[in-house]
Amino acid sequence: LDVPDVIDIIFIKHEKANLSKMGERFIKYLIEEVSFSQPPF
Repeated sequence: LDVPDVIDIIFIKHEKANLSKMGERFIKYLIEEVSFSQPPF
């Protein structure tokens, strides 16, 4: 591995981590929206 490869790997891992965090927040947001908009069963 040369330096650009290492930087690419770190960048890709960082991007994946950001995407998974965004996904978790989005899912929580959807769950909250659904639970607020529907009457409790």
